[in-house]
Amino acid sequence: MTDINAVIKSRAERGYNMDCAKNIEIFRLEPNELLRNVWIWIYRAAQLADKNCMRAIHLDLSYLGVLGIWNSTSEPVPKVRINPTLGREVNLHDWGITCKEICRRMKLSEFKSCETAFPYQRRLCLAGLGCHFDPEDLEIECQRLEDLKEFGRAAGIAVFHGDLGRCVKALDAGDVETKLMASIVSAFWAMTEAGHMHTTKSSVWRARTVRFGNLLEDPFKRAIFAYISNSDWKEVLDDISLPLSERIGIALRWMTDGELKGYLNYWADTAIKDADLEGIVLLGLTPRLVDLFQRYIDRTGDIQTAALVMGFTTPRYFTDEKVEGWISNYKELLKSWKLLISKCKFNVMRSQNSRNGAGKITALIPKPQSFIRCTQCSERFNIGPGTKACTKCGAAMPRCAICLTRIGDPISQTRKDIMEKELQGRAKENVNLRAYMSHAMMRPAMDVKDKGKATDNKETFKASSGAWSFGPMEFALPNTRPPLPTPDEAAKKKRELQGHYQNCLPDS
Repeated sequence: MTDINAVIKSRAERGYNMDCAKNIEIFRLEPNELLRNVWIWIYRAAQLADKNCMRAIHLDLSYLGVLGIWNSTSEPVPKVRINPTLGREVNLHDWGITCKEICRRMKLSEFKSCETAFPYQRRLCLAGLGCHFDPEDLEIECQRLEDLKEFGRAAGIAVFHGDLGRCVKALDAGDVETKLMASIVSAFWAMTEAGHMHTTKSSVWRARTVRFGNLLEDPFKRAIFAYISNSDWKEVLDDISLPLSERIGIALRWMTDGELKGYLNYWADTAIKDADLEGIVLLGLTPRLVDLFQRYIDRTGDIQTAALVMGFTTPRYFTDEKVEGWISNYKELLKSWKLLISKCKFNVMRSQNSRNGAGKITALIPKPQSFIRCTQCSERFNIGPGTKACTKCGAAMPRCAICLTRIGDPISQTRKDIMEKELQGRAKENVNLRAYMSHAMMRPAMDVKDKGKATDNKETFKASSGAWSFGPMEFALPNTRPPLPTPDEAAKKKRELQGHYQNCLPDS
């Protein structure tokens, strides 16, 4: 069994944060299809929110799921989502004209569907799912899937959009099994075009198509045969092997208004009860998703994903103590693992995503962990542009111990260039001062003849204000040891030492 702490740490080290594109790539390589799909939905929602595509006239619908857009006024709308100039409660008409304006901006065209009183809400929900394709976009998507050899998925999407001809074309491009399916779907297509729908309702047709569909492993292929068996979407919508986003897309196209509301509410409640993260497409980044994540954490312990996901909408659209607890605990984990860069990136990204419609950051900015204290009056204060003295007693700011520049003084471009050149020069010379000092202590004292010069050409000294200091120098440690003394030199040195010790003895 995998330790969840090890998983969280590993993901954080690989860059798992609030960067949606990076997260999608992480879970593509891990692989984790569920979390990858979660971040694909958030990526799509974040792009629409950043471009202000989901804000129009009276309402801000950013990060709402299908249920939030469809249910409209069934639940109170948070004030932060309402235009302050409206001055009253939001009604169904306000939702309708807001959705219509957003659809106009996004150029969302009409699509084949049942009759509905809320066409613009349906279009917007499909766009949030990534399932809204006009004929040209549908052809591009099917071709992309065919290039990936996903012929069943391409055919299924074509059927969901009511394009049986494109379905046959996709199946005919596959292997022998899919070519056989293409023949059966072609027969169904021909009968519906000729108006012989009674033939497709016969028990023989239904029995054969159902039996053949049950032999298939691909859920998209099974969905095709479930539909052509009796021209009804009910069995397709009940097939849980089909991704929830695809089933919701089918429901938005072919279910009546009354049936759709009950269907969406049922699967939203089921997702919360089962802690199924697929439910994010229904719930959006709303307070109801907090309930889902609470169950998800109880089952998996993955507070990392919960903190990162909910960081997009808290506290911008709502606040929740559970979410703040997850975020606080996650940051403590990062701190304990010394992953301080990941922690800082999380704080920065969350602050950026917390900007409201007026551009104000709603997230609480962490308190600084260091501060400036005046050496005269011990007053703490922050440094801003132009700050040159203590704000209380007026004492001058302290100087840098290296360059003697006062803290708060702007650095001119000339000084910046000089500092950069000096740093580059030091890096090029690669001077190791500690090695130099240890070597100098082992050598005999040098005979200084000129002030600022030495007899050894390997070192260069210079005078500064009457005190010796090290200047630019080139230094290389010797590669060999000094030569050993000859026997005569050793005997001579020994006699000298003996004579020295003899002179030191007291008189007897």
